[in-house]
Amino acid sequence: MQKNSNLNNTLIKKKSVMLQLKKAGITRTSKDALKEISIAVNSYLNKVYSVSKEEMFINGRKTLTDKDVTNAVKKIAGTSAEKQEDSWEI
Repeated sequence: MQKNSNLNNTLIKKKSVMLQLKKAGITRTSKDALKEISIAVNSYLNKVYSVSKEEMFINGRKTLTDKDVTNAVKKIAGTSAEKQEDSWEI
């Protein structure tokens, strides 16, 4: 049985993450940082999947469209912004 750190079947490959980090100006990263990035991206994608599925069912379709995904991303971004604004009110 392989350990999780040795699995190569991940959603985002290490090379592509390292390339994007270098473009952003980050030249050195630890192994743990890459794992955290992968975990964060996977959890965000799971949220997008579930909200997209809800959008698809609300509209009465069986096929996922690009509009469903954009609406899901907007809903996810909107809910986090609303939560921050609510926490600021006294």
